[in-house]
This record gives sequence, C-alpha cells and structure tokens, in this order.
Amino acid sequence: MTFKFIRGGKHSIDRPGTIVLTSSVAQQIFGTEDPIGKLISFPEKNNKTLEVTAIVADLPPNTHLSINAIMPFSAFGNAEAINNDWKITWDGS
Repeated sequence: MTFKFIRGGKHSIDRPGTIVLTSSVAQQIFGTEDPIGKLISFPEKNNKTLEVTAIVADLPPNTHLSINAIMPFSAFGNAEAINNDWKITWDGS
C-alpha cells in the first residue's frame, strides 16, 4: 500500500511513540495549526502520548480500508495486548 505524504516521509514512524495522521483527522484534531511535533494523548490507553510526525492524504472513498492513523505496533505495548484491543477511536467533534 502506498501513502501520499503531505508532510513528513516514510520513516516518520521508525521510532516508538510516533503517529502519522490522515489530513482529515489532523484537521479534526488540530484545525489550522501545524500538527507536526504535537502530541496526542489516548486516555483509554493509560494516557499514552504519541508525537505526530507526518500527515498523509486521505485514502480514496472507494478503498476497502478505513485508515485514520498509522503508528508502530510498539506504540501501545506488546503485539499480544494489541491484538486483543487494537482499535482506537477519538471524538471527531
């Protein structure tokens, strides 16, 4: 799968604690502010905080995948724990 990077690049999630957002999610969360370098906290995941390191273009509406963010599996612990509860949501209001 290929992503069109608007900001950042393909090595943006090479280190733990990082997250890549789609442009629409970045706008929902940060509005017109530059999201690069900003932190996002996930209260349902023990307030784990991730740094935004890149923005990718939204996937076409005809895709089978619904991706809003990309992060390394190590961001929330071991793979077994992730497999049990891997979906993370946020309020888009």
